Amino acid sequence: MGKGSKAKKPRVKFKPRELGKQATGQPPPPKGTAERPTDERKARGVWIEPQGAMRASQPTVDVANDAVGRMYERKLIGKAEEQAARRFQEIRAAYLAEMPDIAQFKSCIAGSVPGYDDGDGNPAILAAYRKIEAMMTPHQRSLVIALCDGGHIPSTVRAYQSLRGGLMAMAGVDRPRKNVVTAM
Repeated sequence: MGKGSKAKKPRVKFKPRELGKQATGQPPPPKGTAERPTDERKARGVWIEPQGAMRASQPTVDVANDAVGRMYERKLIGKAEEQAARRFQEIRAAYLAEMPDIAQFKSCIAGSVPGYDDGDGNPAILAAYRKIEAMMTPHQRSLVIALCDGGHIPSTVRAYQSLRGGLMAMAGVDRPRKNVVTAM
């Protein structure tokens, strides 16, 4: 019994894809130009078009891409309050990065033991976050966290006023501005 020989299958030669075409069949934008949102996406946002000589290479920016931006564009909060919320988002993100154990729960049967870190984290970040926490009541802080992290806009007038109070406390504003809506 000798070894038989099978007829080999012919190799299929694949045609090289056309370079420069995407799945839609359209050529990609030339280098040095920014992609623009679709008309449907533009209808759902508040967009700032780039200005100046290099506008073809600058992106179009959606200024109401989160709850803070939507509240500012609807004139529910003022510029100082919006900036305070943005600062809170930055400091909270840095704070959560310093505290990795808070971010997720580890099961006792997870299989891997997280490393031990005997450090106290970055004291400047912790002090900045504690300073902001001290400016607000616990209820205001929970509303600000819900707005900045979860994107929840308050649905009642009382919660809205409490949220504004917390944002104004962070911004250092004593009273609300006149051009901002005071009731929902």
